[in-house]
Amino acid sequence: MDPYFYTDKQNNQQGPVDKNELTKHGVNQSTLVWRQGMDNWKHAGALSELAGLFPPPLPATTPPPVPVGMPGPNRNEPKPTADVGIPTLPADKIMPPPYIPPSQIEPQDQENNAVVYSGKANHFLNGESVGGNLVLYRNKIQFKSHSLNIQNHVLEIELSKIEEVNFYNTLGLVPNGLALKLFEGKTEKFVVYKRTIWKTAIENQRSQNHQ
Repeated sequence: MDPYFYTDKQNNQQGPVDKNELTKHGVNQSTLVWRQGMDNWKHAGALSELAGLFPPPLPATTPPPVPVGMPGPNRNEPKPTADVGIPTLPADKIMPPPYIPPSQIEPQDQENNAVVYSGKANHFLNGESVGGNLVLYRNKIQFKSHSLNIQNHVLEIELSKIEEVNFYNTLGLVPNGLALKLFEGKTEKFVVYKRTIWKTAIENQRSQNHQ
């Protein structure tokens, strides 16, 4: 079984750890976990493969109604309890499946270049993984970060300036890294979903542009 990644109380990514070690690290049914082969982060309690780690909840008990006229402490109406929020990861830590609402990405760029391929991605900038959208046009590839990111930015790379398209594993384990080596010597790194499709699409478009 592949090792698991999980989120701590500060919503930071931790791991990898063995399945049987998860509860020792404070993982409970509402903790977000991920392992290789999963298309998204999920709550540990929703995975049948982890069901044996968490004991079933005790049955709720309801006391009988208080008899009318029996003396007792002041009985105020119970205050509603606040909803307990489900812990979530920051946008720059999550790699959900590639879905882009039509309202977020224009079908054509300013140069009227049709979109070849697009999807959600993270871009590594100044040591931080910034979440956003990656779009491949006919003549360039563009990354546009989500507006809530601290390092909110737009990166555009002309396909003619790309020397190589390579793979790498994030954390040395997760096979979702895409590296664009530029002729100027710089390498731009991204985390993407279905990186093989991304690599093929970029290389095919570069070949068409040279014809």
